[in-house]
Amino acid sequence: HRIAILVGGLLAAGAVALAPMLGDLTPPANSLPPGSWNRVFSDDFTAGRLDENLWSPSRYGEHANEAPYNPDKEGAYYKETGVFVADGEARIRIEPADPWIMINGKAYGWASGVMTTRGRFAMRPGDFVEARMRVPRGSGLWPAFWASPQDGSWPPELDMLEFFDTESDSRPYLSYLSEQGRWDGPTAYGDPATDYRESWHVYGMHWARDGTVTPYVDGVARPEVRKSVDTSRAMFLIINLALKEGHSPTAGQELRVDWVQAFRPS
Repeated sequence: HRIAILVGGLLAAGAVALAPMLGDLTPPANSLPPGSWNRVFSDDFTAGRLDENLWSPSRYGEHANEAPYNPDKEGAYYKETGVFVADGEARIRIEPADPWIMINGKAYGWASGVMTTRGRFAMRPGDFVEARMRVPRGSGLWPAFWASPQDGSWPPELDMLEFFDTESDSRPYLSYLSEQGRWDGPTAYGDPATDYRESWHVYGMHWARDGTVTPYVDGVARPEVRKSVDTSRAMFLIINLALKEGHSPTAGQELRVDWVQAFRPS
């Protein structure tokens, strides 16, 4: 499959060796699996606004109010201004909708945001991706860092980080929906004694060429929750902050993203 490559000069000179590029991103990569790597995607959100050469602040790129991914389970719609850049971070904010918004016959009382690399960058088997993120704690908040096929089909779906309700979930989950519609997971990972909410952590995932997926957190691989993926289709990245229907979190809470980067074996 054809991979969408970043514009804006990231790959203008071809693949660049990892070592000279690490200084371009602060903080640098926390760790990488063994081997030789080229960095093929990076954004540290220092441009003062969301770089739309790298990200779309909407599901479909239409810059309009959009329904969430699970309308029957979620109570917040996505609006373009729900994603913004401040102080060198991408932020997705949850806030009451004023007035309520009707989308596809359903009224939404909350608004949030989503950012995707669809049409800009897609990961493929062999890649390692990671992001430094700060997950908010709140009633019904459902943040996720995941991937879906670049060609627009679904399933499969690869959820490398998901908190289903950050009021109760203190660790991230990994799950995979196969092309045949079978779920593997969700499976919690990370240190069981650590509360990953309201603090910065680096979340990563290695999608090996043999189809296995291993999550990383703060530079540590968690092979005990490794999944086997049966697709080789290119998958674009998605970061969103959903809200479970029927919940009312504190207005203004934010999913914060310090940087995102991806590496490909050289």
